[in-house]
Amino acid sequence: MKIRLKVGLPTAGIAVVLSGLCLWFVHDQLQSLEEDVIQDNLDGRVAQVLTSITQASDSALSQAALFSLEEDVIAAYEIAHQGDLADENDPYLQQAREALRAKLGDTMKGHKLNVGSDFKIHFHLPSVRSLARMWRPKQAKRNGEWVDISDDLSAFRNTVADVNTSKVPIKGIEPGRGGFTIRGLAPISNEGKHLGSVEVLLPFTEIMRPLEEDEKLKALLFMDAKLLPITTQTPRRRQIPSPL
Repeated sequence: MKIRLKVGLPTAGIAVVLSGLCLWFVHDQLQSLEEDVIQDNLDGRVAQVLTSITQASDSALSQAALFSLEEDVIAAYEIAHQGDLADENDPYLQQAREALRAKLGDTMKGHKLNVGSDFKIHFHLPSVRSLARMWRPKQAKRNGEWVDISDDLSAFRNTVADVNTSKVPIKGIEPGRGGFTIRGLAPISNEGKHLGSVEVLLPFTEIMRPLEEDEKLKALLFMDAKLLPITTQTPRRRQIPSPL
C-alpha cells in the first residue's frame, strides 16, 4: 500500500467520525435551542395569562367598589333589612330588588349601549342569597319559568359567603352557572352596619382570547368534572372524568 493511502485512509476515517460527531452536536444544540425557544414562549404565554387574570380581577373589584357606598344602593339595602333575609319570597326583598332596578336602570342601559354587552353586577344579602342580578329582568329560572326570588347561593358561591363573613373585599376566579368567571366582590355597609355585598363579573373567555389569536398555539381549558353540577350553563364539548 502506498504511503499516501496509509496516511490518507486513517485521516479520512477520523474526518468522517469527527464530521458525524459535529453533525450530532449541532443537531443536539439546535434541538435544545428549539426546545428552549418553545419553553420560553410557553412561559411568556403563561405569564401573560396570569397577568391578565390579575388585571381583570382588579378591574372587577374596582367597578364593584364604586357601588358599595352608593346612596341609592344603601337605601335599597335598608329596605331589604326590614324583611326576612332567609325568605326567598320576602316582600321587602322584592321591594329592594325593584328599587335597585329603578335607580340603576340607566347605568345598565348606558353600559349596554356603549359597550355592547350587559354590565354583570350582582347584589348579595348577608344570608348568602342573591338580592339582584342586575343584567336579568328576573332573578332565576324555576321549572322552566323565570321568577323573582332571592335564591340561595351558599352551596356553590364560597366567595359570597367569605365576603359577608370577613367583610373585606375579595377578587379572583370562581366557577358559576356559566363556567369560570373573573369576580370582584366588595362589602356594603352603612354607619358600621354590614348590609351585604356587591359583585362585578367579567368573562374568562377574554383571558383566553389572546392565546387563540396565535395560529401556532392551541390552548385548552380543563375543568374538574366535580364542578359540573355548578356550571350548569357551560357548553359540554367533551367531559373528562376527574382522576381524583
